[in-house]
Amino acid sequence: MDLDFDTLPAAIGLTLAPNVGFFIPAMIFKADLAGWYNPPSISEEDRAKIVAYVRQQERLPKLAKEIDATRRHLDAFAAQVDKDSHTMYKEAKLKAVYDVKNSELRDLMNVPDPSTSLSAPAKAMLSGFIPSMPLINWMMALSNIGMGYASYVVLSAIEEEEESLMPLFAYASQLALSWTVYPMLFSGPSSFNFSIAHLCLSTMAALATTSMFFAIDESAGYMMIPQVLVMGYAALHLVAAGETEFRIRRILTNMSKNYFRSNQGAIEEQLTGKPDTAFQ
Repeated sequence: MDLDFDTLPAAIGLTLAPNVGFFIPAMIFKADLAGWYNPPSISEEDRAKIVAYVRQQERLPKLAKEIDATRRHLDAFAAQVDKDSHTMYKEAKLKAVYDVKNSELRDLMNVPDPSTSLSAPAKAMLSGFIPSMPLINWMMALSNIGMGYASYVVLSAIEEEEESLMPLFAYASQLALSWTVYPMLFSGPSSFNFSIAHLCLSTMAALATTSMFFAIDESAGYMMIPQVLVMGYAALHLVAAGETEFRIRRILTNMSKNYFRSNQGAIEEQLTGKPDTAFQ
């Protein structure tokens, strides 16, 4: 497609628009991104401590419900006046289960928080961890440029031939999904499962948009392919890592950010002579 000075501003605006919405959350979650795609390296011993803590956090809510349900069943047995041998056997078996679960609970409660249990070298490494922009961000930036220009090509073709606006609606939907990938991934404790669904939906939306763009202009369809590949890679990376690994990296990242803020507070205290009250 030939560009002239009248259409150049629109072409530039549509080409750059995807990256504007992409880099705002990318900069907000820069440390989280670095911790996810380029996690800090720690010893196997320290990693085992974090794995134990993650499993504790995953297991405790379920175990508490199991203990409560077992306790209620035991109370029901205790309320019975006349018990036959079979009932007594079931009660004794349930008591054994109850004791095992309580023993598990005691063991879990003894698992220390990583912020206090990690070795000094690990804490020093985390406090000096400098977040860097992961490679996938630059891949997304390049795919966004192609995707943005593809939208301009399709918009121009639709205006010339008066075709349906459905491809642009699909493009807007998948653009909104791609812009919210990072906020969804790092937004909270339940973000893992939501993020898998979100990334899969983003990949399917990109595929659908690519197919529609191909029907309008073949070159626009080809320019959408990198977006499909990047979204697919992000989804596969998350699924392959798994929820436990996701939680481990989140813990490391949060500890690194906390150490960084604490160090900043200590530096300010040295410079001003006033204690930093933000962490008290």
